[in-house]
Amino acid sequence: MVLEEIFNAVWFILPAWIGNMLACTFGGGKPIDGGRTFVDGYPILGKGKTIRGLAVGVLSAIIVASLQSAARYTFNPIIFGFLMGLGAMLGDMVKSFFKRRLNIQSGRPLPVFDQLDFVAGALVMYYLFGPHVLDNFYPLSWTTIATIVILTPAAHLSLNVLGYKLGLKDVWW
Repeated sequence: MVLEEIFNAVWFILPAWIGNMLACTFGGGKPIDGGRTFVDGYPILGKGKTIRGLAVGVLSAIIVASLQSAARYTFNPIIFGFLMGLGAMLGDMVKSFFKRRLNIQSGRPLPVFDQLDFVAGALVMYYLFGPHVLDNFYPLSWTTIATIVILTPAAHLSLNVLGYKLGLKDVWW
């Protein structure tokens, strides 16, 4: 029962996890905010939130959901992947906006928020738009959401350390 819950939680959130990870790994290029600053004088989002990262995050989530659909999903994987990928990217951008307001530079850690921002964004997108655009929408149980929230920081940190060790990331966090 517990292993099944863990599997279901990971399977559901996997497009957001992969989308976030690949956006960080293969992003770069022109910043979404164009390098502009907010009224407080700090960058709107910062140099780490790029157009290429956004595209990679959304596209990779769609690809993951499409691969998953062959095995298990009964709703449109392109729409599901899009919701999860875009939600993950928007959640990360909202967190970055607030990090800049706190004068925390791009790439500097903000524990807990760095690990859960993209999950929150993906879940918000899923619940806001999923019931209206997915053929089969199913609400998650509280245990599934709790499992996602508990597993994500451990998975996030583990994959970041691995990416750092492989030379794919400049920092371990």
